[in-house]
Amino acid sequence: MNVAAIYRPPTSSKHAVPVLQFCDELGTLLDELIALPGHLVLCGDFNCPGGGTHGVDTRLLDTFTSRNLVQRVDKPTHRNGGTLDLLVHVEGSDIASSVDVIDVGFSDHHLLTTVINTQLP
Repeated sequence: MNVAAIYRPPTSSKHAVPVLQFCDELGTLLDELIALPGHLVLCGDFNCPGGGTHGVDTRLLDTFTSRNLVQRVDKPTHRNGGTLDLLVHVEGSDIASSVDVIDVGFSDHHLLTTVINTQLP
């Protein structure tokens, strides 16, 4: 299993890159990760809200779908709305069961939980 945790600073940060540039760079990384043996699980704070499915920027979703990846979070993950935190894997894979979004109360982001379905060698 290959797990990659991604953090993209919010647009208000001096370290943030434009969404299009982020998607291009992420696409390059994804191409390398997908080529590795094993199941890919991508998670993290992508900070790409938008009008796409479930409040995710459509350019980011296109980056995933063009590589046969599916984004599994279907609820807002931020206190003020928007789906900023994502869980992504290869479409058709049963590597991750349903994703739960839990408001833990002490953060502006909600907690994502899932069960990873894998067998030890």
